[in-house]
Amino acid sequence: MWRPTWLQRIPVAEGRRLKLLLFIGRLGGGGAERQLALLASGLARRGHEVTVMTLYPGGQHWRSLELDRAVRLEALFGGRAPTAPLAALQRLSAVGALRRRVRELSPDVVYSFLYVANALAAGALRGAGAGGLAGVPLVWGLRASNPRLGLKELPALWWGRRRCRRVDLVVANSTAGVDYHRSRGFRAPRFAVVANGIDVGRFRPDPEAGAAMRRLWELEDGAMAVGQVARLHPMKDHANLLRASAILAPTMPELRLVMVGGGPSSLELRLRRLAAELGLAHRVLWVGEREDMTAVYNALDVAVSASAYGEGFPNAVGEAMACGVPCVVTDVGDSARVVGSLAPVVPPSDAPALAAALRQVLEQPPAERRASGLAGRRRVEERFSVESSVADTESLLAEVACRAGLEGTP
Repeated sequence: MWRPTWLQRIPVAEGRRLKLLLFIGRLGGGGAERQLALLASGLARRGHEVTVMTLYPGGQHWRSLELDRAVRLEALFGGRAPTAPLAALQRLSAVGALRRRVRELSPDVVYSFLYVANALAAGALRGAGAGGLAGVPLVWGLRASNPRLGLKELPALWWGRRRCRRVDLVVANSTAGVDYHRSRGFRAPRFAVVANGIDVGRFRPDPEAGAAMRRLWELEDGAMAVGQVARLHPMKDHANLLRASAILAPTMPELRLVMVGGGPSSLELRLRRLAAELGLAHRVLWVGEREDMTAVYNALDVAVSASAYGEGFPNAVGEAMACGVPCVVTDVGDSARVVGSLAPVVPPSDAPALAAALRQVLEQPPAERRASGLAGRRRVEERFSVESSVADTESLLAEVACRAGLEGTP
C-alpha cells in the first residue's frame, strides 16, 4: 500500500471497533462492487460494525452480502432504478436521505465508492450551511484511470473536483488512478493507494473444472484458448484482440478466442461482424456473463487484458493469475504493476504488438507456461490477497477516524 506521509500506521486497538458506512450506487456485478462486498465482509470479520448502503436494492453482490449476516445492508430507495429523467431527480433527493441516515447511524467514517456515490456523499456530509455533517470523516474511493465518462458521471466528476478539497482521504486502487485524477484537478489533501484484493481461496488452479468447461464449450483437443474476461465496452477493446488474433490465425489453426462478459447487444453485434470480416467467426466463442469464473479461468491457456484506457486495478488479471493462468496485458492503468515481470506488457490498441505477445506465450512449452502461471499465483498471494487489502483499508479508516478525534466504540 502506498500512503501519504501524514498517514502513520495506527493499529486498531484490540477489543475496539469502528462503525463504518460504505456507500455505493448499486451492487451489480462490476469489479468495484465486488471489491466493496469483499471489503465489507472482511471488515465485519475483524469485528467492525459495517453498514453497506446503496441507492437501490438488488444485484449480484447485494445477493452475496445478504448471506453475510455480519453486514447490515440498506437501500435508500425501494424497487428498481427509474429511467434517466426521474433517476436524476431521485439522486438529488438522495442527498437528504443519506444525510438523515448518517445522522441516525452516527458512523465513525463514511466511505463512498465511484463518482456518483462520492458526489452524493459529499453533498450529504459536506453541504453548505447547517445541513452538512462536517464532523463525520468522509473517504472517497476512486477505481479507474482515464475513463470515458457518460452523461451520468460527468456532472459527478465536475462536482468531485469542486468538493475534493473537503474530503478527508481519497483511496484509489491504482497509482495510475491517483495520477489521472490529480491531472484532472482533484486536489484532495490526502491520497492513498490500496490494491484490490483477490480471493485466492476461490480463484485457484483447478484443472478438472477447467477441463469440464472446455467440454461445455466444445473445444477440440489441442485447441489454444485465449480468453478476455471483461464486459463488452469500448474501453476493453475487444476489437483490438480480434485484430491481433487475425494476425495469428493463418499460422495458428488451433487458436480459439473466448469472450466472457455481457454488454450492449448492439456492441456485441458489431464485434461479431468484425470477427466475421476478419475470418474469425468460427474461432470465437461469445459466452456472456458467467458466475463459475474459477472454471472459466482454468479453461484458458492464456488470459488477456486488451484494454485501451480506463483501467485502475484489473481484477480479471489478478483472478486469472490466482488460477495459475499466464497473462498478456496492455500497458493501461496498473496492469503492468500487477503482472510485474511475469507477463508481456504491450502498448494499448497495437494489434501487431498484442499478436506478437500472444504468440510468445502460446509457443512456450506447456511446462514453461504452467511454471509461469504458478509464479503468477504466488505473486497474487504475496501482494494482492483480500486479507492484505482489508488490513490496509482498516488501517487507513482507523487513522482517519483518529484524526477526527474518534477511536471507535467499545
